[in-house]
Parts: sequence; structure tokens; C-alpha cells
Amino acid sequence: MSIIDAHAHIYSSPTLGECEKTLLRSMKKYGISFSLASDCDGAEFPSGASEKVKKTTTLNCLKRTVNFAKANPTKIGAAVWIRPVREKEPSPELRAYVKENRRWIYALKFHPFAERTPILSPLLTPWLHWAEDEGLPILVHTAADEFSDIEFLAEAAKLHPSLSFIAAHLQLLGDREKAIKTLQKAPNLYGDTAWVPMEIAAKAISALGEERLLFGTDNPIDGLDTLGNPLYKDYFENALGLSEDAYRKMMFQNAVKLFGLPFGNGLSEVEWPRIKPF
Repeated sequence: MSIIDAHAHIYSSPTLGECEKTLLRSMKKYGISFSLASDCDGAEFPSGASEKVKKTTTLNCLKRTVNFAKANPTKIGAAVWIRPVREKEPSPELRAYVKENRRWIYALKFHPFAERTPILSPLLTPWLHWAEDEGLPILVHTAADEFSDIEFLAEAAKLHPSLSFIAAHLQLLGDREKAIKTLQKAPNLYGDTAWVPMEIAAKAISALGEERLLFGTDNPIDGLDTLGNPLYKDYFENALGLSEDAYRKMMFQNAVKLFGLPFGNGLSEVEWPRIKPF
């Protein structure tokens, strides 16, 4: 069965090229067919730093991610790491680049802690409207901190009912069962499994239905063997014995549907990345 990782990254550690190689090697080693990656170098406050230290732009980060996708068209898709503190709205150049390269781009990524900005901040409004206009779901880091609470994301989802939101981590270091209840507040709010024990994933499927959870990992945040963590081994082995349909949806089909991935179209490697339906 094909497996899609809806939550992967690239970044300059030790170098961008080495990180990209590590991600591809890890995917091969652990049987991941396709990964949706964003560029962590876009973080404006890495690890919660008190001052902005990154001099890059959303566009520069996206170009690196798209170049990676173009070099690996059947394995990598791009997510746009957005920087709403430094950039008050998507620039005309960014908008044009996304339209020109839409075939490679499947989502936005927002990290409230790394931006020290909650999803409900007015700074996000022009970015969320842009995501709506482009038909791009947005993957949002959720955790038990002052910026990333999943309750904020549920409120944002209710304010933007035509936009799909994915709650990464289902409230990292927080109350996962409460997070599941929060997802029930908005039908356009999904979850991913990055650092989520499989028993919590099973509870989420039971509470939300089989269509609201996506497999995601944060790969390669812990290096080549990020996916060797026993937590992910449970997913690869379907350790809790989910039904075939529920398991396939979580590991593959839900991502195909939500992001518009052209799996199953019989395309060659050269033809595979094509503009998807909006």
C-alpha cells in the first residue's frame, strides 16, 4: 500500500542538500511513497527565540521547496511556509509564483510558536484569504503553548468554513482526547498523526469518522531514522488492527483527497505533477 506523509520538512541542517537527501533516504527506508514538505528555515522565531533572526522570505523558502519537488516529482510536494510577522500579506511576486507553479504546491504551513503569533491574529487574515482563493489547505502546528492551542485553530476554522485546516500533532504535549473533541467543532478541521500515539489516532477516527485524520510524521526532524521511533512503527504495522478502509484512508486516501494529489491516474514520472482540480 502507498503511504503519504502529510507533514515533512526540509531545512539547512547540516545543509539543505544533505537534509533533502536524508528525507529521501528515510522515505525509501520506511516505505513512504510521497511526502508533503515545507521549509523550516522560514521560521521567524526559531525555537521561540525572542528576536527575528531569519533574513529569508516566504518566496525564497517556497522556491527551494518547489525545486526539491521538481527534482523528485513522484516523491515530493511543496507546502508554503508562511511568515506573517515580517510579511504582512502575500507579495505580488509570491502570488504569481504560486500560480505559475501550482502543480507542485499543495498546501500552506503555519507554525504559531515559530512565528510567536496565534492563528487568530489579524496578521493571518490576508494569508488565510489567499489560501481560500488558491484552494490550498493549511497545515498548522498545534501544541500546549500560548500561541498554538488547538482551540484557536477551531475558531479559525469556523471563521473560514471554505478553507480546510489540519491540526498538526493534535495538541503536542497537551490533552489529546480534549483535542479530538475540539476537532468536532468544525467539519473543515482535520488532524495529522505527527508524534501522536496510534491509540489516540484510533480514538480520533472513532469520534470524527475515517476521513478526518492524515498520516504525518515531522520527518526528518530526528534524522534518517525519525520513522524508526516505536510510535511510528505502530502505524506501519497497523498495530491496533484498524479496518482496511480506515487504515488506508488515514495512511493514503485522505491526503489524496484533501490535497488533490494525482495518485491513481496512471501518469508517468514526467507527467505525474500536473495542475490538479480546484
